[in-house]
Amino acid sequence: MPSPTVPPAPALTRLDDFPVFLSASLPKALEGTPQALDLQGFLVAFIRGLFSAGGRLIFGGHPSVTPLVQRVASDFSVGRIELFQLEKYRAVAPPEVNRKEFVVHWIDSDDLAPMRDQMVERARAGVFVGGKTRDEMPIGGVPGIRDEHERFLKRHPEGPAYLLGLLAGEAAVLIRELNGAPEPNQQSAEERELLHETNVVDLAAALVLADLRRAAARGGPPARYTQEET
Repeated sequence: MPSPTVPPAPALTRLDDFPVFLSASLPKALEGTPQALDLQGFLVAFIRGLFSAGGRLIFGGHPSVTPLVQRVASDFSVGRIELFQLEKYRAVAPPEVNRKEFVVHWIDSDDLAPMRDQMVERARAGVFVGGKTRDEMPIGGVPGIRDEHERFLKRHPEGPAYLLGLLAGEAAVLIRELNGAPEPNQQSAEERELLHETNVVDLAAALVLADLRRAAARGGPPARYTQEET
């Protein structure tokens, strides 16, 4: 059986200042396992591809993700990452938040809802991978990836949005709930199935990046962006 291929993106389409919201974290069940390295592998492949094409990243600063994003971003131009953090956690934020690669938005709130709303408001696409499941949350808690996915689709019902089966977690739960229904993006049925099932980090990153180029080719002004700290 031939190896799956990724259909080509529009020729020479770049992602100049195209803002992509990344919702990613390691499921608790994978902590300390060899598969935990897949999160690092995907982030490196995806962020390098995004920045090489001129794209912009928007994410909430998770301590396990922020240092890695900073290391990858240090190879590229300044000003392509918007990092959102709650003000009440400023004192315990990882030192990387102070590096030049980040435009930091400190949100004065007691909970994550306003921060998440601001992130999805500024984005034009959303990528969702991993995440703690409801079983790994405190009783009554809502998994972060589920909440961010719902908020993104409420603001951007036509997407593009991408759920990855890589790392399983809450993103995989959301995929199962789709029950084969298409997501709001331009992927073919084959691409969508691959993205939901593959454990190959480079393939997952390539599938998302190819469709982001299609979205960028549709045109339209990017979301409002400022390099001044808010």
